[in-house]
Amino acid sequence: MAVLDKIRKRTTVLIVIIGLALFSFVISGIFTQTGADGPGAVAEVNGTEISLGEFRQKMEAAAQRAGGQASSAQIAEQVWNAELRKVLMEEAFDDLGITIEGDQIIDFLATVPAYAQAPEFQADGVFDPSVFVAAVAQWKANDPARYQMWLQDELAISLSAKEQSYNSLLAGSIYTTVSDAQAAHQKANAQVDLSFVQLPYTLIPDAEAEVSVDEIKAYMKKFPKRFEQKEARTLRAVYIQELPSAADEAVVEQEMSALVEGFNSTEDLGAFLAANSEQALDTAYYSKDNLNTSFGNQIIATGVGQTFGPYRENGQLKYSKLLGVKPNGWARASHVLIGWSGAERIRPDVTRNQEEARVRALEVLAKAQAPGADFAALAREFSDGPTAQNGGDLGYFGPGEMTPKFNDFVFGKSVGAIEMIETEFGYHVVKVEQKQPSYQVANLTKYIAPSEQTINELFTKAAAFEMEATKDPLKFEEVAKAQNLSVFPINKLSSMDENLPGIGLQRGIVQWSFLPETKVGEIKKFNVANGYVIVQLVTKLNKGMMDAADAALTVIPVLRNEKKAAALKAQYQGLTLEAAAAKAGVAVQQATAMTAQSPVLPGAGREPFVVGYAFSLEGGATSAPLKGNSGVFLVQVNQKRSPEALADYKVLARSQNAGQINLAPYRAYSARVNAAKIEDNRFLFY
Repeated sequence: MAVLDKIRKRTTVLIVIIGLALFSFVISGIFTQTGADGPGAVAEVNGTEISLGEFRQKMEAAAQRAGGQASSAQIAEQVWNAELRKVLMEEAFDDLGITIEGDQIIDFLATVPAYAQAPEFQADGVFDPSVFVAAVAQWKANDPARYQMWLQDELAISLSAKEQSYNSLLAGSIYTTVSDAQAAHQKANAQVDLSFVQLPYTLIPDAEAEVSVDEIKAYMKKFPKRFEQKEARTLRAVYIQELPSAADEAVVEQEMSALVEGFNSTEDLGAFLAANSEQALDTAYYSKDNLNTSFGNQIIATGVGQTFGPYRENGQLKYSKLLGVKPNGWARASHVLIGWSGAERIRPDVTRNQEEARVRALEVLAKAQAPGADFAALAREFSDGPTAQNGGDLGYFGPGEMTPKFNDFVFGKSVGAIEMIETEFGYHVVKVEQKQPSYQVANLTKYIAPSEQTINELFTKAAAFEMEATKDPLKFEEVAKAQNLSVFPINKLSSMDENLPGIGLQRGIVQWSFLPETKVGEIKKFNVANGYVIVQLVTKLNKGMMDAADAALTVIPVLRNEKKAAALKAQYQGLTLEAAAAKAGVAVQQATAMTAQSPVLPGAGREPFVVGYAFSLEGGATSAPLKGNSGVFLVQVNQKRSPEALADYKVLARSQNAGQINLAPYRAYSARVNAAKIEDNRFLFY
């Protein structure tokens, strides 16, 4: 029990250590399942296999770069995206006949800083291809590890060089005409003022616009791409957490009660807390907000030398004693920094000398000390410091956090004082904004952890539920209810998901649910941090067209609104705006300066079709009822304004062309991904 208590006292540290160890174990296990050159493919893209062995090697390298800051699934996703891109882009290069020869790679290296700027590859301070070639030959003969690293870099550089050529071809295929620019200018700047009546779909009861299953299926058949689904799994689960019982809490309360007298009377508080508390004595002074507790007001209100508690916070039982107060222990100040060339950390564009800086600072000081001066505005206008945009506000800080002269001024002067001081950073016009007390607090704390007995009872409870539910999988929820356990759904998991709602990172559960041998209805217990999760596989959703029942949530509102729109059009056909508004019990509304590029009607939201249609009407004309996103609309055009013609549309055309060129690589690659035939088996390994 003594050992167990010590372990519990260091839960946070152990979680980090054990988490890193498990991460390392999982990754190492992945890399050694069949050896680095083992058989098999982790995926296939358009008939090209992605080797499992190579994938593992790249996973290992990526894991080392991540330094334990990413899970195996996250790293697998990073490597997968890189490998998928490599395969698809190589296909694109082959389709277009793009190749890169050795001399082109050497030329490209001159644009890669890691090589071009390395002294070992330079002659007279400039990248020298012959020096680099000699270095590679030396690596090949005498440094195999370095040579292998170069070969990997060479592949990446070759891909980058090819991609540069590919992007150049894309750019050359894009051209924005003057007519395109004129149309874009018209769309962005033509305006229309209009009156409109919105007839919301709620005017028709849902019962009068029912949607059948056949109608849902017909809609899905009409737009099949919208209803394609990836392979997914639906689960349900019971989470039995290892939480302390009331008896466990009572034990900790008893232990803490026995320690309070010593906490209050000991002459060596540091030694007492080291022997009896989870938290050592901290002699620093903090502002109330930095005491790192939500009970700061209560602790401070007890007075110096008094103890507040017991109270529960972050899984601990606590007593807190206020040891001391410094009335002006924290300060908030603003400053205007006027630097000179050569001052520490000053921006390179500051070229004034020190005397010029002093004169400027004295001018700012006079402005700042004038009655009614706006110090923040002065900082935004004159300061060379990084806080200029914040009005020079430095926030709260404690003694010793600022450079000595700055520190002495702020903590030695009263609130409102404004003076100029000189530091190694320049001249500062400083204003003391606020001061607040700082507090020294000692905390006697113990974690409220489940006892060994509680842990055993929870294990028995989890095992009993698993056994009983397995007898008849159809009664999973019924058994849970009988044992006072809550069941929660886990909907539409993808094969590479890992974060489960309410449970956290549980890659093993996801992987189990996608194994071919896991059957619908199967139940399995998983040991997780702080407890057990008993999971049942409810459904397997296959890749392809989703079921009508799954599509219904999306399709029914669309088809229902179509039926309501037809009914509203028939009811309000031929009416004026005023007559339609009176009949529907709504108001005629106004919208001014509407554009096709920003078609948001006041009170109605985004309505691109309605606003776009208004531009087709003559001034004074009224539309027939128009189907919109939020209802049916009647629109009357009050005024239309065409934008002023540009003197030269070529400038706009060039700007639009540049934007299209920037988007082209992303769009082209996305199209290749969407068209690719991909068989992704990563979930079997990660």
